[in-house]
Amino acid sequence: MVITASDVKVLRDKTGAGMLLCKKALEEVNGDFEKAIEYLRKHGEMVAQKRADRVAREGKIYAKVIPGKAVLLEINCETDFVSRNSDFIQFVQNIAQHLLGTKADNVEDLLEQNFFQNPRLKIKEVLAELTGKIGENIQIRRFNLIYFSSPSAYISSYVHSNEKLGVLVKFSSPQPGLFVKSEFVTFANDMALQVTAAAPSFIERKDVPETVLAQEKEIYRAQLTGQNKPEKVIENIVRGKLEKFYEDHCLVNQLFIKDDKKTVGQLLQNLQQTIMTEFKIEQFVRYVLGN
Repeated sequence: MVITASDVKVLRDKTGAGMLLCKKALEEVNGDFEKAIEYLRKHGEMVAQKRADRVAREGKIYAKVIPGKAVLLEINCETDFVSRNSDFIQFVQNIAQHLLGTKADNVEDLLEQNFFQNPRLKIKEVLAELTGKIGENIQIRRFNLIYFSSPSAYISSYVHSNEKLGVLVKFSSPQPGLFVKSEFVTFANDMALQVTAAAPSFIERKDVPETVLAQEKEIYRAQLTGQNKPEKVIENIVRGKLEKFYEDHCLVNQLFIKDDKKTVGQLLQNLQQTIMTEFKIEQFVRYVLGN
């Protein structure tokens, strides 16, 4: 059977695969378009298997918030060039949209789900097709879904301009109407920037596990070994170092990035008094590409 240029173009428009690969696929199956599409899918799976051991350190962090749900997502590829590829970008956005419309506990669960745009295909098959088309190892590395009740909770998001760092921050309040106030929205956006820039590990002191505190104290004491200081002095030094630990690692104890004369906790209290409404920072998630 003669394979025409128009046949190749039709298959390319349907699949996005390269012209030469589309021509070969049609030749292999005597011009049967459905079989050619299956051929290309299998080709993508083979390419994915070959590429699976190659390191994927580049990619994108993506965040999206809709009423009642938010997602933070990291998808990796091998090169920065591919991370700017329109097909890769569309795939990232599609996976985020899929996650916002379904429930997945982990990446393995997600890969086995039927793709919302084409239920005949599983996510892992869509991923294999993209891998075959682009020719790089592409991996859905991780995601975090946060659910919230819109009247009593709010989520702010931020993704840095290089799309290699992103955060979600969740707030809650017993008082409806808080989250439309401009003062609060400004504060919420500032907290997304704070988490991005200052990289806290916990929200407040009580969230630090005792095991972490014990390890920190052990490190501080080890640093003082051989200095022949009285135990009371050592205790004071350890206490002071712990205060610095809280300041560095607990969000509400951190100095505010826009005004280092105030802590985040002071800023939060001042805002609560100004708008006469209670609320709290309930949760945050922070992704750094590859970390």
